[in-house]
Amino acid sequence: EMYSNTGGQMSKATPRGSAVAFAQGGKTQRKKSIGEMFMTYEHVYVASVSLANQAQVLQAFIEADRHNGPSFVVAYAPCVQHGLRAHGLDDMVDESRFAVESGYWPLYRYNPALLQQGKNPFVLDSKKLRKDVQKFLKRETRFMKLQKNAPEIAEELFKQMNNDVNHRMELLNQKAAGYKSFEHEDDASVKVLFASETGTAARLARDFADACIHSHVADAMDDVELDDVEGTTTIFFIATCGQGAMPQNGKNFYKALCARKEPFKEGTKFAVMGLGDSSYFFFCEAAKLVEKRMVELGAEKILGMGAGDDSAEEGLEEGLHSWLDQVWPVLDVPPPEEVPHIVPVKVEYSPKAVMREAEEERVLHQYYQQDSIKAKSIPILSNVKMCDESYNRDFRTIRLNTGDDMTYELGDALEIFPCNDKDKVSEFLHAYSTDFDESTVVKIHDFGIDGEVSLGILFTYVLDLFGKPSKHFMQQLATFESDEEEKKTILDRGVV
Repeated sequence: EMYSNTGGQMSKATPRGSAVAFAQGGKTQRKKSIGEMFMTYEHVYVASVSLANQAQVLQAFIEADRHNGPSFVVAYAPCVQHGLRAHGLDDMVDESRFAVESGYWPLYRYNPALLQQGKNPFVLDSKKLRKDVQKFLKRETRFMKLQKNAPEIAEELFKQMNNDVNHRMELLNQKAAGYKSFEHEDDASVKVLFASETGTAARLARDFADACIHSHVADAMDDVELDDVEGTTTIFFIATCGQGAMPQNGKNFYKALCARKEPFKEGTKFAVMGLGDSSYFFFCEAAKLVEKRMVELGAEKILGMGAGDDSAEEGLEEGLHSWLDQVWPVLDVPPPEEVPHIVPVKVEYSPKAVMREAEEERVLHQYYQQDSIKAKSIPILSNVKMCDESYNRDFRTIRLNTGDDMTYELGDALEIFPCNDKDKVSEFLHAYSTDFDESTVVKIHDFGIDGEVSLGILFTYVLDLFGKPSKHFMQQLATFESDEEEKKTILDRGVV
């Protein structure tokens, strides 16, 4: 927001009302919004982030890294030239949080990949102004310098800054609502809210809002007032943080919910989808607390709480899709058509009859050393199952010889790349077709393989051949089947 390496000189990104070099009387023009400028290119991934929301920072960097094209992430970073009061840069995180909550620094993500799915590419991660932007300005010397030297000019510029912030937030909210237009906002009869720590609950809530014809957009619980759910039907997606705690972006809403004394008026309805891990004692505790308090305040529960369990055989999907099958009829909304995201992979036969062992080793080395993996081969010293055979999960203690070149720190996670049994792979390929076997060489440019590979290597080390397909996968697979009987067989998880 200024050229700090040359003593704090004014730039086009310097905010209105800031007293800096070459604008000691206070900059009178609005600052440029470089993020919005890049969004006009439409093929560029753009995000505005801040340490005020670390989960959003992580999500933005992951999406930016995955984007097939240029990515631009602009981050709010308090600077010594800003003159933070009263503890200087020791207040960096608090200053960042105040900047976001006052609307001075909006958080958003623009992902062109969502356009290909027919979704709004723009996601606003900070929708609610919780603090006065003029109080934020008084926290920094670059603004207070003008207040001291020319109070009348400062008052006028700060008033214009307040208008700028409110106008920008209004435009960003309109952009976030974008693809679903109602003649009046109240026509969106279903409100979708989420409390999310890592982004999973937020993603599921936004997918639900996109699919529900009566909902507008999904909002964080803390981005709405408690009165906003009165007289409406609200669908909650609530994750669990730590030992049953409420995620950060749901705490204020839940606090207001607990403090409320008067009951909700008639017509206030709700349903809750909780996300958690049943191996923890406080499974879906945050969701249970919201459901319990809503009922205590007289809201009508239209459906029992759904539970997405990370420990389930199919993970969160198992509980989620069972709950969704019930929620659409309750809302009197047709279930959305399944839109397949299974992308066909182009595979060509190679004129090469067979690959030498050295060539196969080179292919495997390239696969495990690609940027997204960077795996190392290390010996397994022991592999001991720790739970009873009847238990629905497989807990093991695995001892590894990491050697001297593989370091780790407390809390690091280790990803293990399993492989299929070679004899079973051979048996599968021979049973599937007489036209090829494990020695057949193909050309492929996917799954981290770029060039020639034998089917034996591909199906042994790269593809999950014997894993149980999830219900969601089977639903997507069924969209490719034109025969109704065959489609029913797939959906019933029969063998086609």
